[in-house]
Amino acid sequence: VLLSGSGNVAQYACEKLLQLGAKVLTFSDSNGTIVDKDGFNEEKLAHLMHLKNEKRGRIAEFKEKYPSVVYHENKKPWECFDGQVDCIMPCATQNEVTGDDATRLVGLGLKFVAEGANMPSTAEAVHVYHAKGVMYGPAKAANAGGVSVSGLEMSQNSVRLQWTS
Repeated sequence: VLLSGSGNVAQYACEKLLQLGAKVLTFSDSNGTIVDKDGFNEEKLAHLMHLKNEKRGRIAEFKEKYPSVVYHENKKPWECFDGQVDCIMPCATQNEVTGDDATRLVGLGLKFVAEGANMPSTAEAVHVYHAKGVMYGPAKAANAGGVSVSGLEMSQNSVRLQWTS
């Protein structure tokens, strides 16, 4: 799985993917992408979470502890990964997967797209997914729970209430 981003969505997507036995190969931030051909594990994910959530570091700093990863400056995961790609999870930002990216990924074997960010695939990319038979989970379906809960949280915060679970 190629993940983009390194914030909450990407971190917890990775955690769930690892629980399900998937091999996560990439993370990114606005400065570049790290690729780990061996795949991320729980230890590496914990380090990434510490780096991003506590140190507020950049993804390039991950290489200091794990020198086997390859850092690609100013590249998205779909621009720098060369290998078999079964699934991508764009979890970073809007319009991060272009039509050209989608075409390249299909050439690498792409079968599934599950969007974690809001509208991360351009219309051209979505057209490529449909034309090539890629299973596509759009953001409005794949991450709808987060949007719903955000609305509830905003209501709760605006009236300064605390709800119990």
